Amino acid sequence: MPRYEHQLAIIYQGNLSVREWLEGLSATDSNTVKLANGMERLESSLSSWIAPLQYQLNGQSLFHTCFYLDPPTPQQSNWTLAYFLQAANDPEFLVDAATIWNHPVERWVYRNRTIEQPQESLLRGLGLASRLYAQIAPSLETQYPQFCHLTPLQAYEFLKSVAPRFEDSGLGVVLPPSLANREGWANRLGLKIAAQTQNKHRIV
Repeated sequence: MPRYEHQLAIIYQGNLSVREWLEGLSATDSNTVKLANGMERLESSLSSWIAPLQYQLNGQSLFHTCFYLDPPTPQQSNWTLAYFLQAANDPEFLVDAATIWNHPVERWVYRNRTIEQPQESLLRGLGLASRLYAQIAPSLETQYPQFCHLTPLQAYEFLKSVAPRFEDSGLGVVLPPSLANREGWANRLGLKIAAQTQNKHRIV
């Protein structure tokens, strides 16, 4: 799927002005004013939606928001998707959200690296991620979001479809070593795959 195609699909589904604009392409001259107004709203919606994405992809920050998928402990069943800032040129340089929230500064020197607007950078990435993956949104209602919990099925869906979209959008994703190999993800997540047809599978 081409980059941005899924983002534009989400905009179309939830934005009336997009539909009005597309319908207006075949409208008569009497609807020119309505079409113009729709185009203005469309432009505003697209600019607002894509701005964080462009910021990430254009390399305007040396750090981007990263999501670390942490497996459950033996006493737990849910996975944890933890929030970090990650250095763009060093995937192993990670700063957890709790540490970032404890440093409300415009410029922060951490482990000999300077991070500009650390809290704003983290929030910008979280906002973008929440538009791509709604499961993150409830955690953003807290004052200092640090993580969200995922069921085994949600973790599987994150691995299969969400993580690639995050990476295409300039966000970082870190998986535990046990999930580095994509084969057999469902089994390692504690899910059982039941055959539904010869070509399809159902996760239970």
